[in-house]
Amino acid sequence: MPIDVHVLGALRVQVDGVDAALGGPMPRALLSRLLIAGGDTVPASALIDQLWRGAPPRSASGTLQGYVSTLRRGIEPAHGRETPTVLVRTGAGYALHLPDDALDADRFVAQARRGHAELAARRPEQARDLFAGALAMWTGRAYADAEGWEFAEVEADRLESLRADAVDGHLAAMSACGDQELVIAELTKLLRTNPLREKWWELLALAQYRAGHQAEALESLRRARRVVADELGTDPGPSLVALHTAILRQDPSLLPTRPISAGTDSAAAGAGAAHPGADGPAADHVRIDRGTPRRHIPTALTSFVGRDAEVAEVTAMLRTERLVTVTGPGGIGKTRVALAVAQGRTADGGDTDGPWFLEFSGAHDHDAVVDTLVRVLRLTAPGGLDTVASLLAERETLLVFDNCEHIADEIAKAALGLLTACPRLSILATSRVRLGVPGESVYVLAPLADGASLFAERAPAAAGFENRGDIIALCDALDNLPLAIELAAARNSVLSVRQLRERLDDRFAMLRHDRRGAPGAGGDRHISMEAAIDASYRALDDSQRTLFDALSVFEGSFDFTAAEAVTGHGVRLLPDLEALIDSSMVTVIGGDPRRYRILETLRQYAREHLAADVAAAIDTAHLEWVREFSRPVFAGLQGPDSLGWTRRIDVEMPNIHAALVRSRTDDPVAYLEIVGNIVWYWYRRGLIDEGVRMLDPVVAAAGDPAVPIAVRLRALTGAMMIAYLCGDLASLLSTMGVVDGLIADGDLGLETREDRFVFADATLTLGNFQAGAGLVEEGSARARVALEIAASDDQGWLETAARMVLGAAAFRAGDHETAGVEFTRSVEIGRERGHDWVVGSSLWIHAKCDIAGGRIDGPAQRKLAGLVDITRSTDDLTSWMTAIDTLACVAFRRGDHATAARLLGVVARHTERTGYRPDAMDIVDLGPWVAQIRDEVDDDVFAEHHAIGRALTDAEADDFVAACLS
Repeated sequence: MPIDVHVLGALRVQVDGVDAALGGPMPRALLSRLLIAGGDTVPASALIDQLWRGAPPRSASGTLQGYVSTLRRGIEPAHGRETPTVLVRTGAGYALHLPDDALDADRFVAQARRGHAELAARRPEQARDLFAGALAMWTGRAYADAEGWEFAEVEADRLESLRADAVDGHLAAMSACGDQELVIAELTKLLRTNPLREKWWELLALAQYRAGHQAEALESLRRARRVVADELGTDPGPSLVALHTAILRQDPSLLPTRPISAGTDSAAAGAGAAHPGADGPAADHVRIDRGTPRRHIPTALTSFVGRDAEVAEVTAMLRTERLVTVTGPGGIGKTRVALAVAQGRTADGGDTDGPWFLEFSGAHDHDAVVDTLVRVLRLTAPGGLDTVASLLAERETLLVFDNCEHIADEIAKAALGLLTACPRLSILATSRVRLGVPGESVYVLAPLADGASLFAERAPAAAGFENRGDIIALCDALDNLPLAIELAAARNSVLSVRQLRERLDDRFAMLRHDRRGAPGAGGDRHISMEAAIDASYRALDDSQRTLFDALSVFEGSFDFTAAEAVTGHGVRLLPDLEALIDSSMVTVIGGDPRRYRILETLRQYAREHLAADVAAAIDTAHLEWVREFSRPVFAGLQGPDSLGWTRRIDVEMPNIHAALVRSRTDDPVAYLEIVGNIVWYWYRRGLIDEGVRMLDPVVAAAGDPAVPIAVRLRALTGAMMIAYLCGDLASLLSTMGVVDGLIADGDLGLETREDRFVFADATLTLGNFQAGAGLVEEGSARARVALEIAASDDQGWLETAARMVLGAAAFRAGDHETAGVEFTRSVEIGRERGHDWVVGSSLWIHAKCDIAGGRIDGPAQRKLAGLVDITRSTDDLTSWMTAIDTLACVAFRRGDHATAARLLGVVARHTERTGYRPDAMDIVDLGPWVAQIRDEVDDDVFAEHHAIGRALTDAEADDFVAACLS
């Protein structure tokens, strides 16, 4: 029974070639611990202590046995009929007996060790292949499924250190084989992620020197010195110092020492010719080795995911087309696709002496293009492009031209000259713009069809712990761009998938690595991006440029209607927008209505080109559009289409944020109107911090006569709601006093129906909080004022809310019968009028009334079930959490302590995400009720079941809640 165990990434066990089911996080952590033991027995007591991190439940011993059974079912399918031979019990513990070569980590260590030995013996080709094979075993961080357990972190760190050593060895071997340009390109990328690894600076400088770039090598060493000094406050190590001295002396020992002969790899010839003291042979004496095909493309250090169809399509195009250009915006994965196509041709013998990878990000003129061709193709004859073409005339190979956009014209000339003179040559280019060469075939690379698989590969822990639907939603929000997904996955150890989604309003700040300190990562790359954008911008006509500039005001994304309202572009909007999309200046996201986005780099380019007066006019138009958009939101978020409104605000929130930032000081009336209109979004989403921050200026503006009274009242009502939501009693009471003072002013000038609605809504909200605090008469009186306005203006929503407040006042007065009548009437009217939020609130307070009255065997549960249904249909997280907290109180009073603790655990999981605590919000009822549960439930029972509830996925929590309500 062959067993293959993978720990260099997501934990995976294959038995007879079939993936074994390993269970959830705890069984996987147990398997990881036994794998790390290397066949030694681990006492059960140690396993329990380590798995539960020193705080095991009473049932830990039995639970451990259950995990063992789970693993045995997956690893040893016949264990029920035969004595286990893999996961065995020995004495007081357990051990894992595997064949010597079953664990990929062991194979990696052994193969990397052989690679180091071959490198030391000056057999770089063998070393290169061994290191490449060893590194290909990795798909992610070692023991990713056990992340967070100390035993796994220690072993993962050990393996990661060995992996880094293998990367060093692989790069050193490639350099010794003469692949200097590939080594330089790879190290440039690596140093962007970790500029403090001195070994990489050393290898980079050595490769640059061997490639004939002594000045660049010395500059790299100077950069290394600056980085080490700035970041660590120390001097570089002796190895870097010695290399610097050797380069200055042009020490011959720096060059590969293998002799150049008929049987020698042409890499050595190229390296020798790069030596500053070497004399290049005449053109007619250049020898081209057409022996065994070799790899002249970089070996990727991460797995390639989700592009099989695209690779197949580009490969098929190259069978009939001699120039194929892969285009698309930055970060979409053009280079990785091109490399995969080239690697496939290497594997199937599609080229006699290639393919060859040429990276042009550092080339800025025709001579630099030719120099790159000469160096990478290992030609040693002078004479420019014509000589290069003559030397390649009889060769059958593929050239991969990468990063061509900033020098597209010169690349096009080179490609045309080579293709004309070399009939058996093909070129695969990557560029943000087409090259424009006759016969060019363009392949527009689309976003990933399945971005979730790439995310799971880069963050394997997420595959085991996170809901796949959440991962898919995150990747969709990132437009399934590979670079964005990889950057998001890199954050997954810090933020959950749901947290990542919530922070996408500021996606470019979150999905960004600091590139400073890396060679080629600063000015050169930035300049090339600017050049590509500028070329695209200049290619637009005046009308298209005007539209592009105006659209740059939108944050995140926008739709056609918004573009019409903000830009005022008239009948030219549709054709000009189509032109911008065709030139990749605007990206179509999709949806109905269609939404569009301008990448942040392009947007900043446009903003920098705007004149101050034009920018101000566009900003004003954008603010007015957001203001108009917000006006129906207040009612929309409380009605039957609240989910639709929530979704609309979700996608427009970047634009709303931008408008609020601009108007906070420049136009306080607009600011207060917008925050007052959308406050229910923050409330129902549980976005407490954002709501508090955005409503902070409201109380200070309460007495400003320049702000219409209706605008002030609505914003102050929102401030009361958010203060209540986060349990900030001091702010709530303070704001209630301000509202009470405004309402007490008899001359408010409430002339319109909408103004009277805002006044009544503020009055009801104040009355609701007064009734909740025990001021029953005051709360009831305010509800009756609202009822009068509802009757005179035929505003059914006001009557619904007023009945709820009257019920709450009766509940506080101890008159449960009257409270029940008012709540029932509120629900009836609310359902007729489509006031879903008040319906849910009335059901909740009525359920609390049932609990207080001892009616826990059905009435309270039925009302809470109705509330849960509403919250699920409206995506109202805070009300859902409140319902579950209240349901826990029902379970406790029925004597089901385990269920009560588990329900509180479900709520706690969401509290960690949002900061919202229902028991902190409702200090009158839920506060003391939840405290009673914590005080009276057995500590061990509470801890065990609370932890179970917190560990439930969203789907599992929904099922559990449904069972409790049935």
